[in-house]
Amino acid sequence: MIPSSCIILYSTQSGRARACARRAARLLEDYVTVLQTSSVDDYVQGDLQRLTVKDTLFVFFISTTGEGEQTDTIRQTWSLLLQTSLPSTFLQNIPFCIFNLGDRAYGPLFCAAGRKWAVRLLQLGAVLQCEAGYGDDGTPNGGVWADLDVWLEHVLLKQFATKRTTSAPEIGHNPYRLSLLSSTTGLESKKGNGTEQPDEEWQHEIFRESYQSFFHSVSPRMSYSYDNGERTLVHEQTRPLVAFVESNVRLTTGEQDTRHIRFHVPSFPKPKEWSLLALPYQAGDIACILPSNSVKEVDRFVRVLPNSIQEVADVELDIALDATDQTVATIGISYPHWPNHCTLRGWLTYCADIHAIPEREDLRALSLYCSLEHPLGAEQRDKLLSLSETRGSSLYADFCLREKRSWADVIYDFDSLRAPGSLLTLEALLALLSPIRPREFSIAGSPTEEWQKEESAIELCVARVQGTTPLGRNYHGLCSDYLSTLSRPGSIVRLWIRPGSFHQLPLNGPRPVLCIGAGTGIAPLRGLLRERRALGCQNDILVFGCRKESCDYYYKNEWWPELKQLTAFSRDQWHKVYVQQVLQKAEREHQLLSQHVLHQDGAIYVAGSPRMAKAVKEVLAESLVAVLGDEKQVQRFLAQQQASGLFSVEAWG
Repeated sequence: MIPSSCIILYSTQSGRARACARRAARLLEDYVTVLQTSSVDDYVQGDLQRLTVKDTLFVFFISTTGEGEQTDTIRQTWSLLLQTSLPSTFLQNIPFCIFNLGDRAYGPLFCAAGRKWAVRLLQLGAVLQCEAGYGDDGTPNGGVWADLDVWLEHVLLKQFATKRTTSAPEIGHNPYRLSLLSSTTGLESKKGNGTEQPDEEWQHEIFRESYQSFFHSVSPRMSYSYDNGERTLVHEQTRPLVAFVESNVRLTTGEQDTRHIRFHVPSFPKPKEWSLLALPYQAGDIACILPSNSVKEVDRFVRVLPNSIQEVADVELDIALDATDQTVATIGISYPHWPNHCTLRGWLTYCADIHAIPEREDLRALSLYCSLEHPLGAEQRDKLLSLSETRGSSLYADFCLREKRSWADVIYDFDSLRAPGSLLTLEALLALLSPIRPREFSIAGSPTEEWQKEESAIELCVARVQGTTPLGRNYHGLCSDYLSTLSRPGSIVRLWIRPGSFHQLPLNGPRPVLCIGAGTGIAPLRGLLRERRALGCQNDILVFGCRKESCDYYYKNEWWPELKQLTAFSRDQWHKVYVQQVLQKAEREHQLLSQHVLHQDGAIYVAGSPRMAKAVKEVLAESLVAVLGDEKQVQRFLAQQQASGLFSVEAWG
């Protein structure tokens, strides 16, 4: 018998599993009492007993990151769940359902984290109530969302005999409360006094602590920093490091815009105080950049809002929570932890992700604010509702996903949202919009090299995301566009550092290293190779692929003569040549891979797209099978190499 209540938990890196959980929660409310919707770690909080709630169905939405790994929002609980001391009856008869998110381009690692999670629950006695669901990024007409609709409608909801209610859309109780403090901001009055103040609102003394509280709430898990006073690493760094742009150099010509950006980080210790045992970051680490929305985008967004909101765009606001409201307990989970003192324009610039594509549940919520006084108000309300429903999934894919319509685009297209009689308020925006999340970039520099040069900087290789939709609309990526425009030396960036896939690899010593990468996958490999060179290690090989040698052969002129290179330029000849084909040829002619791994005890590090990484792994496995003759033995060998840090892959979509 299916319980009458459920708890919905998700693990996510990019936010998609949270969006899936949010949709499931709304649909399940017609059948059961949804007690909570949360990330796994936020719910468990280190106490596994919270997974043993009786008479409750657990519904999991589990994403996979990296090489079949768990995401940051489940990692703590996963470690606890793997304890060998747990009895096989720990989760005895606890019912659960699971929907896994991934990309089939990763091959055997597709949805690996979710599959491992389900297996472990079953080992501990939990009971799977229905067929597991699988969401694939590559599914036609909607990707993960198309697969989710099928699973929800034909699998999960079929477990319930009848609906107990039919939920009609309605504006729920909003926990946010706003107060307008003045008609002119303190920022303007300070300037009027002739007092020099920072250019950006988040740095201003009257707003600083409020914004720092928000930045704390979006800090990446596992981020760390170096304590200059204690000269030790500080884990769980929640406040962002402030970095200043030293240089921003374009590496490419033509359509592709790729930048090499160097940041000075003042909070790093002086290089003379560095220790090789405690550098402020490690080769292979990741910089998590918190971008801002551009002035142009913010102005455009403000212009599509109702006049009553536009009029207070630069007024100081106090944002408080209704202390009597039950939803306060879920601030940071169901509701963002916004700064409590800011202006609307500042909030839209530094906090709210107005660049994002609204989720289907967002469109459902947005429909309730259409003005019925507008001639098309009722029609537009129904259109937004239909876009949010399963029957409108193809339309949503065409209208929002393929055309990459942002919040401003949607509100502009549905003008009854800003017409007289619109119910859209500032409080509603606070509940509707999601916070800007940090974006991850592999560090392209060497900390030891910085130490030797007595400098303290972080280097990134950033490809600007831009293009045209099927209907000819221009689009760009929020963070890459933000970084590419920071051309003025001294421009400020907020960032965190966290371990990457290549963190703490065995880089020192005589063992040769083979680095294989394509496109901006060169970034972490450049860091590893420069770190090895700074440590006095040689005998390394770089295999690099890109489209054209003349356009995007990144860092071509900086590689040292001792570094052996193999290249693949896919568009420089009539037939395309990729990295994996260069490796196959090198194996046929010189046994490059098998000699490197089996006879030289060499390490292999791969960085690039999932498809490239998968193809490289297949070539490597084929080369080893040709020598060892046993496919299972090769798979075991590669697993051992991966566990010892001698084979590592950093892939991203």
